[in-house]
Amino acid sequence: MSFVRVSSCIAGLAMFFGLIAGAAAQDHPAFMRVTGKTSQPVGHFELCSRMPVECNEITRNTAPVHLTVTRWNELIAVNDNVNTAIEPVTDQELYGREEYWNYPEDGKGDCEDFVLLKRRELIEKGWPAGSKIKLWGDTEYQFVKRQSDQNSGRWVSIDDDRPTLVGSIKR
Repeated sequence: MSFVRVSSCIAGLAMFFGLIAGAAAQDHPAFMRVTGKTSQPVGHFELCSRMPVECNEITRNTAPVHLTVTRWNELIAVNDNVNTAIEPVTDQELYGREEYWNYPEDGKGDCEDFVLLKRRELIEKGWPAGSKIKLWGDTEYQFVKRQSDQNSGRWVSIDDDRPTLVGSIKR
């Protein structure tokens, strides 16, 4: 799995959980500036259509998780277990289509499938679906939208005014 793909999966996990919640203290506000509703990614829309329970989670307690050694070890174990148990393949290879979000029940999946399984396993261990763990401004990602931390069936756009890092490769 390439570094970019792994980084995308990590960003996907953070986005999917609504875990990345703050910003660099000196330059940005503590929380992402949500500018309103936006469109769902097509894969998420289809997942919600097939499995409505996946999109009915409404976080009632948005207090940060107290990160104990036990909780940290749980987080690391779930991440490592899923990363080693699932073979990374594209949706095109697996389903014959560009985008399809699903649990990797057959041991194969792409980034969103890894995220879904990690999310399910953490929730089964008592982690809230809308925890706040890391300052988003401390990441290298440019945020455009994310799943709502209050309603898993909705998406919100992000006002991320940090400079966009763009790169290209000439062939």
